Amino acid sequence: MPQQAFIGGAGLGALATQGIGAATRLLSRPGVGGLIGGIGAGAAVDFVVDMFGNTKKLVITRKLQRDVKKVFMMSGGDIGFVSANSIMLFGKSLSEDQILMILFKTFKNQGPYVTKAAVRKTRQTIRKMETLCDLKDRLAPPKRRAPARRRTMSTSITQVK
Repeated sequence: MPQQAFIGGAGLGALATQGIGAATRLLSRPGVGGLIGGIGAGAAVDFVVDMFGNTKKLVITRKLQRDVKKVFMMSGGDIGFVSANSIMLFGKSLSEDQILMILFKTFKNQGPYVTKAAVRKTRQTIRKMETLCDLKDRLAPPKRRAPARRRTMSTSITQVK
């Protein structure tokens, strides 16, 4: 067996390390990582043809996913049927791969805008601030304003009929 054809365990590890190092140096150059990431993101975009023949970007919504799942279950799990009738059912021409992408899409749960825990924490903070204000008022009561003086008119006005 020739020595050139055999790569031992240490040789394979060194080769992998060199490859990883070269890739790291290449990606660490300014602009290269963003370019590669942008190309990858652009390649992942799917397009569909709508009922009017216009090409549009595929936007997977919860409603679309719900409708596709409903038709998928009613057809007995036949992805080909869903794909063949997608233009009639959803108004979009979807391939089988796109149907699977829609079915397996997971949505992030954004939750409520203001959580109940945040409301509880705010109420707790307000109670603490009110307690501090009451304590301050007991230690140094607020000064009372002098009563407002009545202005007396120096001239009297008499009504003439």
